Formats: sequence, structure tokens, C-alpha cells
Amino acid sequence: MSKSTMFRSVSYRPCSCTGVMCVASDFGGIAGTEVVAKFITETAADELRGEVVRTIKRAKLPKSNINKGESAALQTLKKDNSIIILPADKGRATVIMNTADYREND
Repeated sequence: MSKSTMFRSVSYRPCSCTGVMCVASDFGGIAGTEVVAKFITETAADELRGEVVRTIKRAKLPKSNINKGESAALQTLKKDNSIIILPADKGRATVIMNTADYREND
């Protein structure tokens, strides 16, 4: 890879495909597939959809960022009907409230 290629913008990504899949990903991934499919032949659109399906099926789940004990604790909290777990109104926090208090404020 040449130095000029290495210093391109962040949106640049090398690709070995025919170009249609890259165009589809530029339009928003899976939803972009249908946008692009409107402008290509039906055969090419079917091939594109097939490639998207194969790509999704080959994808691997990311490694969990919590251990088994933490996962078990989360499952226990989810099953507890006396509390409710919600995203906070602001920030990326999580709020745990008594269900009765939540319904009273709702």
C-alpha cells in the first residue's frame, strides 16, 4: 500500500468487490442495499441481496465485554419484577427503580 493511500480520509476503505457492495454500504448498509437495487438490473440486485445475506451469516458475534458472573447478575436483575431498569434521560447511564415508584411517577 502506498503512502498516499494510507493518508486518505477516514471514509476510504480498500475493497476487492465489484463496487456495488461498496456503494450499498455508503448508502447505509442493509437499507442502502435496496436504495442501490433500484438503480441496477434485477439480476444484479438479486446478487447484491445474496451477498448481503452471506455476509450477515458469516459475521461473528463480538467477544463479550462482561464475564459470566456479571452476565448471571444481569439476568437475575432482569427477572426481578420488583425493579425496572431504564436508560437515563441524559448521558449514557442506567437507572434502576422500584417498579411501584416508576408507575407512580408515570
